[in-house]
Amino acid sequence: MWLDLSKVRSLLRTSSLGRSMIYVEEASSTNDLVREAATNNADEGLCVIAERQTRGRGRMGRSWFSPPFKNLYFSLLLRPRLKGGTLHPLSFLSCLSLHSLLKGRGLPVSLKWPNDVLVRGRKVSGTLIELEPRTGAAIVGVGINVNMEEEDLEGSIRETATSIYMETGGHMEREALLAAFLNTFEELYGLLEREGPSSIVGIWEREANLKGRSVSFEKGGQRLEGIVRGLSAEGALILEVKGQHLEVHAGEVTWY
Repeated sequence: MWLDLSKVRSLLRTSSLGRSMIYVEEASSTNDLVREAATNNADEGLCVIAERQTRGRGRMGRSWFSPPFKNLYFSLLLRPRLKGGTLHPLSFLSCLSLHSLLKGRGLPVSLKWPNDVLVRGRKVSGTLIELEPRTGAAIVGVGINVNMEEEDLEGSIRETATSIYMETGGHMEREALLAAFLNTFEELYGLLEREGPSSIVGIWEREANLKGRSVSFEKGGQRLEGIVRGLSAEGALILEVKGQHLEVHAGEVTWY
């Protein structure tokens, strides 16, 4: 069923996020459409939604499975006034927004650094942050598995993905979820702009319960193991490896 944008707008409490929306049946990627809009001086808060992405992508170049009319695939245009250029806090904003909503519904939801939301260890949402260097805009691409059913899943993602429907047994109104996400995101975005990245990083660190967990990761072609000691002020993982502290800003991290 098509999204009813008038219903989404009626539920918004935002001042900018989602006040301008573009909704298409198919796109290569919603991030691509927002990037084009950013170069044409579109206002901050633009939300582009697609029912299907032919080249939907996630972090580290992975593809994003996009069955139509069941989930939410959308991208936001932001023009953040942040120093340091780190992208982690923007990714954290997206994850924390959905985490809060699902936690409120009683789901056993967790966060996986740096950009995933999990339910019972399986991925229900991911975020991809990209910069538009010509304009300085940030593009926040979000995929949320809402009403996807197990038979919709293909190949190896059957073992790693889930949806709100698969976890609750009930369909969720996508309009209500999108509006609630945008409302929560804008509140957190305001906190980020007022108080800086450490405010959002602190919330993520508390909710993710990272400290003391063992991980393995690649650095300089080597596979290393370490213990998480926390997050830096800008959201990098701080790991203790052989008695030394290292910061990991990107890459594939395996959690134990």
